[in-house]
Parts: sequence; C-alpha cells; structure tokens
Amino acid sequence: MRQSQKSFLLWLILALIVLVVLHIFMSDNRANSEIAFSTFRDAVEVGAVEQATIHGDGRIEGRFTEEGAAQFAAVDGAETFETVGRVSDDLIDVMAARSVEFEFRRQEQSILQPMLS
Repeated sequence: MRQSQKSFLLWLILALIVLVVLHIFMSDNRANSEIAFSTFRDAVEVGAVEQATIHGDGRIEGRFTEEGAAQFAAVDGAETFETVGRVSDDLIDVMAARSVEFEFRRQEQSILQPMLS
C-alpha cells in the first residue's frame, strides 16, 4: 500500500469516528416512552400530563405526572414521552383546562443532522 493510500485511509477512519461521536452527542439519550397520539390525548384529558413541548415538525415531547407515568408510559419508569400528531385547538383548550404547561417550538434542524440520522 502506498503512503498516500495509507494517509487517505487514516483520514477516512478519523472522519468516521468524528461522525459517530457527533451522532452520540446529538441524539437524545433520555428514556422516552414512545406513545400513540391517542394515548397522549387520553392522558391529557385525565390530567396525567404535566408538561408538553409541541415542535413544528409535529413531534410532541413531554412529561407525565407521577400517576400518569404509571398509567400511560409505554416503558416502565419513563416519566417522559414522545409522540407525533397534529394538536388541534380543542386539545389546546383541554391542555389549558388541565393545567398542562405547554409550549410551541419551531422546527430547527442542524446542517449535520440529516447526514447523521
């Protein structure tokens, strides 16, 4: 193997290592419970959701109440959840009536994120 090929191979390996490390740091490693949107809606209606963040891409992340985690979490012990769906004005009204702390966030995407997904 020529020196230029060895050098190229070394740089390629280093680039792959950097991409893997970036992917690890950019991914969210919390123990989220992925739930169906209908489960999220049911949990909101009975007051089992404490907080929710509604992202511009339709993703919803949030936190159950202690009782809600026991009843609705798909993963045992998971206090947080993630789902995807369209939040209607009626659901926003129910969230406000049930004292769910909620916020909306724009869809933000890093330049590197599509390459690392």
